[in-house]
Amino acid sequence: MILAQIKKCCLVVLVLLLNMSFSYGQSTTGRFLLFTPSARSSGMGGVGVANDYSPYATYFNPSNLAFSPAFAAVGSFTRPFYFIDDVAHSYFSVSTNLNDFGAIGISANLYWEGNQIGDYRQEDLTDWQMKLTYAHSLNDKIAIGVGLGILKLALSDVGVGTEQGHGKTIAASADLGLAAKGFFPALTFLFDSSKEKTTYSSFGDTQDDRGISLGIALRNIGPKITMIDAAQADPIASTLSLGLSYSLVCGTPLRVLLASDLENRIYEGSLVDYIHWGGELRIYRILFLRAGYYQDTFGQKNSYLTWGGGIQFYGVNFNIAHYQQSLWPSWHFDGSFSLEVL
Repeated sequence: MILAQIKKCCLVVLVLLLNMSFSYGQSTTGRFLLFTPSARSSGMGGVGVANDYSPYATYFNPSNLAFSPAFAAVGSFTRPFYFIDDVAHSYFSVSTNLNDFGAIGISANLYWEGNQIGDYRQEDLTDWQMKLTYAHSLNDKIAIGVGLGILKLALSDVGVGTEQGHGKTIAASADLGLAAKGFFPALTFLFDSSKEKTTYSSFGDTQDDRGISLGIALRNIGPKITMIDAAQADPIASTLSLGLSYSLVCGTPLRVLLASDLENRIYEGSLVDYIHWGGELRIYRILFLRAGYYQDTFGQKNSYLTWGGGIQFYGVNFNIAHYQQSLWPSWHFDGSFSLEVL
């Protein structure tokens, strides 16, 4: 009995420390929108703005969807704070590329908050965002994209103190993106076999995936969110990210990809809040090894190393990532399926 009480007290203290670590700068609403949905990205330090052409582009950069396959579907699961029971984050997305008509993606971003110790809520609450994304390629190297989302947030299902009503709301958000890929292909070292036409895989390989690619994404832009009192409205978790990826080696035996994203959280008062660094080694289009660094450059520092891997077989792949964002390590899992119609 005593051990159980000690465990509960320790858990409450950990939750408070976690909340404090997320409270520097201005307050914001919908922080789950900042969680990286892809295990591939999580293993590479959180990069994705200039190198992810799978349906996860609905999160990282809507314009990347223009370089996606004819059909693809992805799904991921993680417990972002491993020591907190019943808290989980999942992301699901499906996309189809209609060629001259552009590409369309539908995604669901889900955050289960559970019911924690000392919680006055009467039910488990779930925050979610549903998004419709469209991308169009201007040519074989440049694309633009836009996403429109509906966001549902729930702080409480009952009134608290003198507050009237429930702490739930629905709001709208928007994404904008620009992608430019395949520049300076001569900078990529090629194996002889890589001169042949390659096909898409959900890890980002495309026909001309060589040289340097760039991306810029403005995510989750919208008005301040009000739960009950308009005077207490908080900005949504909006970000502006610049991404760069470099295909160092490209070929059937090996591929080496290096990438970095600069992230500005618009509600903060800084220029660059995080720098994401990542690398990926692909071996015979089957095995993938990844590593990265999540660099916190502003406010209370929370930088950490990441690593992961994946396997792929005929358009189906599974990925795993490990990182230690909080006091305990987290594991991230995902899977995807892609189909290219030739």
